Parts: sequence; structure tokens; C-alpha cells
Amino acid sequence: AYGGRWIDYQLQATEQPGCVVAVAKGGKVVWERAFGVADLRTGDALTTAHRFRVASHSKTFTAVGIMKLQEAGRLHLDDRIGTHVPGLHALVAETTIAQLLAHASGLMRDGTRSPHWQVRAPFFDAAALRAELALPLVLDANSRFKYSNLGFGLLGLAIEAITGEPYAS
Repeated sequence: AYGGRWIDYQLQATEQPGCVVAVAKGGKVVWERAFGVADLRTGDALTTAHRFRVASHSKTFTAVGIMKLQEAGRLHLDDRIGTHVPGLHALVAETTIAQLLAHASGLMRDGTRSPHWQVRAPFFDAAALRAELALPLVLDANSRFKYSNLGFGLLGLAIEAITGEPYAS
């Protein structure tokens, strides 16, 4: 009961429209609840059936996947990404896995067009991501921090190439 009251307070204090929380134990959802509204214009209540874009939370899963592959000896953080993923721009191919993880690769943040952030289009599929990765870097690698969603998409392609499995699996 306290958790629900705390979330209600947090939504009010942070002026967030809504939140869905689920608790799992032993691989099974044992509690799930929606708070707030799904649509500010209509006031429609948020439900547990509503879905959210996972966005940057997927970077954690990607980093863990990369580190598990490194731990298993299937890649090294100093590997050039082009050794695992073909078809990249030559400068992109030279960046290391460590640079990609650290947002120091010099890759663009979201690509030359990014309508997905305005919820006008889905996130890039593999073909659209590869088209962006065929373009040169926007900065020299290791010159400064440059947040890059494309870089983590590229790490996802590396996971697929190394494991032979789709990233979602």
C-alpha cells in the first residue's frame, strides 16, 4: 500500500502523467499496477495494458550482453567493431567496442533523421540503422563524450553477429 501512495506522490511532485509498475518473483509477475493518465487531453486512465518505449533502458541490456561476451572470450573491448560487423563506413569500422560503450566513438546521436523521438515513426530497423552506419563519424573517436543511440544499435548488431541470434532473443 505504501508503494502505491509513494508513486502517486512522485507523479504529483515530478509532474509526470503516469507510470506502470510491475514486480516479478521467480519469473512470474506478482503485482502490477498503473498510476495516472495515459492521455492528458482526455484524462483517460493509464492501464497495465499500455506499453512504453524502452528507449535508453535497452543500453543496460546491451552493455551486459557485450560484457558477457567479453567474459566468455568471444570479443575484447579493444576490438574494432568492423571485425564483427561488416558494411560500416571505414571510420566507423575502426572504432572500438570500448569507445562505443563509453559514448566516445564519434558517432552521431540519433542519425540524420530521427522522427522516432517525435513518435512519428518506429525506431530504426536493421536496414535503416545500417544506412546510418554507412555514414562517417561526426567527431574523431575519443575526442569527447558524444551520446550515441546509433552506437548502441551498432553494439546490438555486434551481439547478433557474434552469437548468431537476433538481439531480441
